[in-house]
Amino acid sequence: MKFLQICLGIGSSTGEYACVWCKVSKFDRGEISKPWDFYLAPDMKRSISETTVLSRSSKKGFGVKHIPLLTFEPEHCVPDEKHLFMRIFDVLLRNVIDDARNKDIMAKVNEEKGDYLEFLVANIRKCGVFFDIWTPKGQGDLDWTSLCGADMKKVMKSLPDLLMFVIHNETHDTVVKLWKDFWHIYQYICSNECERRIGEATCTLVKDWITLFLSLFGKRKGYGPQNITPYIRCLMYHVPFFVSTYGSLRQFSGQPTEKINDSIKTDTSCKN
Repeated sequence: MKFLQICLGIGSSTGEYACVWCKVSKFDRGEISKPWDFYLAPDMKRSISETTVLSRSSKKGFGVKHIPLLTFEPEHCVPDEKHLFMRIFDVLLRNVIDDARNKDIMAKVNEEKGDYLEFLVANIRKCGVFFDIWTPKGQGDLDWTSLCGADMKKVMKSLPDLLMFVIHNETHDTVVKLWKDFWHIYQYICSNECERRIGEATCTLVKDWITLFLSLFGKRKGYGPQNITPYIRCLMYHVPFFVSTYGSLRQFSGQPTEKINDSIKTDTSCKN
């Protein structure tokens, strides 16, 4: 998405108006009650002409930073399925790590044996990938191994069945369903099946998943409306248009480029 933001003259994903396809504010990303085609309306979707005008204005609005480098409309810029998957996976993984870490903290308070974070690392390794978690020197927050796309898929498919007793029991089933349902959605938008269904049906499928995600708000860290990233929102309000208009996202995949990145990352890890 960063590449599209640069090409279309839009600010970064941390900005208030980060979406390259519409003019939604980051404060409204958690709003999922709008119809599936709400952001396709002329007054909501982005256009090259409007972005060009805003780029030349002294008061650049809707996150516009510079004149677009492209001359075709954003609605013809299809998101890369692999990148979309990876960035949403990042959110789910971070939340599971926070879940296990919190369980360790609670165990320590109750003077019980913890090590849930260690169990999580061990179970992720059981998925067939190298993974570790550490605390950088001089920092209090955790850091962990950056997985390549292929390894993320291995973890996505196998980890949900390895989370029992690793994360909080009360919300375990919901978290597992969240992971499995996302994997189903990802496979769906990359298959020919999505081409046979209308955009509204795809939007509803994702909406149900986001509703499940938000149901953990207040129970576990990382599941609030503010955690609905541009990527998660894109999955609900823009991917349905693209798959119903152009077909499976698989045909627009940037996976060949990602494989090169994975090879470089692997070589670097071996040298280190």
